[in-house]
Amino acid sequence: MFDFITDEHKMIQEAARDFAKKSIAPIAEHHDETGEFPIDTVRQMGELGFMGIEIPEEYGGVEMDTLAYSLALTGWAAGANLKLISTIRERDRGVARPEYLRAYEQANHTRRSGQIQRAKERIFPETGITPAAREMASPMAIATPVELEILIDGFCQRGVDVYAYLTPTHMRQSSCDAEASEEFAVLELLRRKRASCGASIAFYDFGYPNAVTLEGMFSRVESSEYYRPDGHPRPTVGVLMATRMFGREFPPATPALLIEDFGVELLTHADAEGWLRERAARCRGDWGERGYADFVAALTASH
Repeated sequence: MFDFITDEHKMIQEAARDFAKKSIAPIAEHHDETGEFPIDTVRQMGELGFMGIEIPEEYGGVEMDTLAYSLALTGWAAGANLKLISTIRERDRGVARPEYLRAYEQANHTRRSGQIQRAKERIFPETGITPAAREMASPMAIATPVELEILIDGFCQRGVDVYAYLTPTHMRQSSCDAEASEEFAVLELLRRKRASCGASIAFYDFGYPNAVTLEGMFSRVESSEYYRPDGHPRPTVGVLMATRMFGREFPPATPALLIEDFGVELLTHADAEGWLRERAARCRGDWGERGYADFVAALTASH
């Protein structure tokens, strides 16, 4: 175990893992299917102090560091990972997709449907949609370089390979400014660490406008392959990310456009900064010489 992880850190992680197994895993499938917010479970988390790990004690929090919060997240993830493992097993056994991926209307993909329309106007400006005055989305929050450096140093000291990535969140929440969300600063930090690390470091970007993040932009579908009703990525997204990062074969029937344009390893890319700027430009409706006709065709195809 890393030297900077204290007994108190371990205690929080174990408590979170135990809570996830007992209180989250049993209800995860229900909330995954219905999109209902688990208010009672969140209240229990608050009573146990999980919702205030970084909040000062004078305001009712636990007043611990970001590492404690991150370890708690890994504990909670156990509840969700049980569902992921079950989903992958059902798929590998040949179970039909409607059986392992509960169907729901794409209209429920977001509770703020106006955001889908505004994103569509911005990203695909020449598809007959009338642009409207709108505010740009806020930048995605990622770990600050200082926090990330502490974690990377710990992994490198122990020879643990690092796979950093930007999650493919639905475009209604994404920023159009790569530099504003600190992607460039993180890229430079990981380059520097990679040169001296005792293990390998990779940095993947999946969050730009692509066939996954833009799903449902044009058509209603019976079931979303990649997102739950609340917009949170499904296990199928994790499978695609792992496929790209670990050089595996994509699942059968994966669209060719997705295979071609989903994720890239930035630390080995010849022009990572240029690539980031080009993908960020898509968010503003600038798709360069390629255009977006193939993306529109793929997004309007029946699922």
